[in-house]
Amino acid sequence: MNQEILEKEILKYFSFSKSEIDEIYNKFTLIKLKKGSFFNEKDTYLGIVIDGCLKFFYDKDHEIDVIIDFQMSGQWTGDLESFLKKEKSKFMIQALCDTTVLAISQEDYTELENKSLKLKQLSVKITESIFLKTFERLISRMSNTAEENYRMLKKEKKQILHLIKKTDLAAYLKVNLFTLYKIIHHTD
Repeated sequence: MNQEILEKEILKYFSFSKSEIDEIYNKFTLIKLKKGSFFNEKDTYLGIVIDGCLKFFYDKDHEIDVIIDFQMSGQWTGDLESFLKKEKSKFMIQALCDTTVLAISQEDYTELENKSLKLKQLSVKITESIFLKTFERLISRMSNTAEENYRMLKKEKKQILHLIKKTDLAAYLKVNLFTLYKIIHHTD
């Protein structure tokens, strides 16, 4: 199943032989996170969520979590900027339940890129995809009302909504708890 999720993702862009897919897969590491633990705590990785749910956020002055996204099975995760610049991540990525991520280190990513033009093009496509999806989500969140964002989250990520604490959901929507409960009541 782990290889199938990765295979599905990379075959969106190019066709690869079984041996090429195996070579790519072998550069990835399966990381199992317990609820509450952090991805990218020690090393910089990009990964695909295999199962579970992650909260991707910025801890502003250790007071307020600025929540960027909630990531679930089949979605790429990681701080793309820090990954590409080989820097410590500015963001925190926390497991909201026991979560499995198929991850690749920056070194292995670069090694794959340097093997062939096709693999270099794949890395560019994956990087573009992560960037564009993140950008689209942020533009959508900024241009929608909190209620519209809740409806979209409920539609796209219904299977993980029960894992998200109400305080995190309110922070994600940029509303207080009272307003969140009104939105939930109004949309259910």
